[in-house]
Amino acid sequence: MTLLALGISVVLLVLALRDVDWRQALETARGAQPAPAMAAFALLSLSYFLRGLRWRALVSKQVAVSRMTAFWATALSYLANALLPARAGDILRAEIVRRHTGFGARTFLIATVIVERIAEICTLVAISFIALATLPVLPAWLQTATRVMGAIALLGAVGILLARRAEQVVISFINVLPTSATNRARLSHLIAQASLGARALSMPQTAQFFFATTALIWALEIGYTLMIAQALGQQLSCLQRSGLPAPFLQPPDILVSSSSSPLPYSHHSALQHTKR
Repeated sequence: MTLLALGISVVLLVLALRDVDWRQALETARGAQPAPAMAAFALLSLSYFLRGLRWRALVSKQVAVSRMTAFWATALSYLANALLPARAGDILRAEIVRRHTGFGARTFLIATVIVERIAEICTLVAISFIALATLPVLPAWLQTATRVMGAIALLGAVGILLARRAEQVVISFINVLPTSATNRARLSHLIAQASLGARALSMPQTAQFFFATTALIWALEIGYTLMIAQALGQQLSCLQRSGLPAPFLQPPDILVSSSSSPLPYSHHSALQHTKR
């Protein structure tokens, strides 16, 4: 891990813990069951490692990123997303990889992060539509969120599918702009890199790996949720009352926090029990 990543992790850790009630945190920690807590940590670490591998698959055609670099960049980006507005952690992930590898096309890396988010939203929409069609009782938020995410997914999917055509149109427009040839070349390069990143899922093998890994990640994080709740002695009352599968119990974190997994008990909310 680079010095940059280490420095960022220290700063983010300080920000994350600045409002923690340490007395209550220690009391909670003393009462935690060690076995499920260790299992939860292992599951969460593995899910972040798989997230890193998933994003690495999107960028691998253009830049060689080691598995550990992808893991640390992804883990730090999710931590930053929990603390910073506008999902700034996603930009941080691209910047860490760019500096670590020396790869100059920042636009390409950011575009792959956006594609990753759009693909996750599309997956959530598909799951939600299945829930709407098959489950008798659904939370009101799910029906509303499905419509919102469906619109976002549709726009994003259309943008990805038309990325190549849009690139040609935009570059043609850039070529007639009344500016210097250097500026036109620079703008055209940025558009080409953005288009290349947007087409990162166009290879069938990459798409299969991405969605298979996504399913495994969500399964791991649901397992983490259950383990951490057991360790802290928390009852998932909404699960017991509704009888719904875990992914449909609360708004997915992709809309309300830094995670993109539809968990019933967000791992980011675990700290809320120890905050003032």
